[in-house]
Amino acid sequence: MLSFCTECGAKVEQNFKFCPICGSEINFSSSAQKVSDESGSTNTQVIVCSNCGEENSLESNVCNSCGVKLNRTKKATTNLLNNIKANTQIRVEKPKSKKQNKPQNKNKNESTVTVGKKLDSKKILAFIGISIVLVLIILITSGVIDLSGTKTTPTELTPQNQGSGIDLSSISKINELKNIVDKNPNNASAILDLANLRFDSGFFEEAVKNYDQYLKLEPKNANARIDMAVCFYNLQQFDKAESEILTALKYSPNHQTGFLNLGVINLAKQNLEKAKECFNKAVEIDPNSEVGKRAKSLLQSH
Repeated sequence: MLSFCTECGAKVEQNFKFCPICGSEINFSSSAQKVSDESGSTNTQVIVCSNCGEENSLESNVCNSCGVKLNRTKKATTNLLNNIKANTQIRVEKPKSKKQNKPQNKNKNESTVTVGKKLDSKKILAFIGISIVLVLIILITSGVIDLSGTKTTPTELTPQNQGSGIDLSSISKINELKNIVDKNPNNASAILDLANLRFDSGFFEEAVKNYDQYLKLEPKNANARIDMAVCFYNLQQFDKAESEILTALKYSPNHQTGFLNLGVINLAKQNLEKAKECFNKAVEIDPNSEVGKRAKSLLQSH
């Protein structure tokens, strides 16, 4: 047989001394209502105390629990059982829903923080990458980094023949001299003029051919040989340029322009000590000349 706890209304066995739900002491009265085990409810009516909620028999005038006068309001036991079940479900389900929601919220927050951190890291890496690219572009465009693969020479050589540069009349003169040389390959004067004119016009490859043609006729002309060396230098052929100047110095040991140019060639070949020797030699020959002053300036800057 079953009875009900007077505190929480939970079903309890007849032999229980304390309520298994709320822990209150069980006080069974002779007027307590019984419930059928099979159906879980009966049609027996009771009077519920408005003060403490105690269920009293219909014959009672005062509450068996608190002694307050009963107002004779009747309530079916079946309805009481339904309320007890509803209340019990609420008590059980609410804590479960809270426990389940807390970790979900926590995971959501952690996920938000993690995504935020990842986004911040990506922004930082992107900023660094863009900065590096911009720096490289600035260095390349300013000439600090040379991607062309070609060597740059520290200074220009001084030609023995000082021309006026290319113009339309020079082209006409070149064609005229070429016709003369073609008709008379042994005309050394015309060949040298053609070589010098092509040199002045910047046609260094063609000028080298004419200088070589001339030097076969006049091998001891140091000035022509030094001008051919300047052509080789402008064509980035430093070894050939050095060889021709050394040959010219054999024919003219005190050729000041020859020593100046030999020093510049050695600078281009990264032979600094040898370059200084050549500049010193050029200064010794004539320190007051334009060539001597230039050699002295190169010594001071290196």
